[in-house]
Amino acid sequence: MSMAIVNAGRGLEVWVVRGRSWWQDRQPRERVLILGLAILLALAVIVNGVVRPLIEVRREAMAEIALYDDLEVRLRAAGASLKPPTNTAAGGSLQTVATMTASEAALPVREIGEQGDTTVVSLDGVTFVALMTWVDRLEGEQGVVVTQADVERQTAPGIVNARLTLARP
Repeated sequence: MSMAIVNAGRGLEVWVVRGRSWWQDRQPRERVLILGLAILLALAVIVNGVVRPLIEVRREAMAEIALYDDLEVRLRAAGASLKPPTNTAAGGSLQTVATMTASEAALPVREIGEQGDTTVVSLDGVTFVALMTWVDRLEGEQGVVVTQADVERQTAPGIVNARLTLARP
């Protein structure tokens, strides 16, 4: 085993000697050009392999933060003034209204069930914006309010799982 290490070290020494010999055979102006190209290559690798991906990830994160900040401001501003209309869905039960409006909004309902005067709806893998748009539509058009919400953020940006308890006031 020690012989293999010695031979490997000699192989490396051979390459180092060859490299130095090649470098010494170059004219001074060629050395300057080669060093300049090596520096440019290293900078290109650093910029394209490290800096640009980091800038892109940061830009996407900042856009997502701005979106959620804007949504929070709008929800807080409208929270006190939101009043559900007095009209309700045309003869539909709360479960029917939730199912129909979720279907129209292309939200995949995992589970829905009535518990007394409330209906519990579970949704998996929906975008947060689509979920909030659906909740806004339920409150604005159907007079249905969310009395309890459990929302879990998923690994994909903007995707959530939600369990909402709906009621009519």
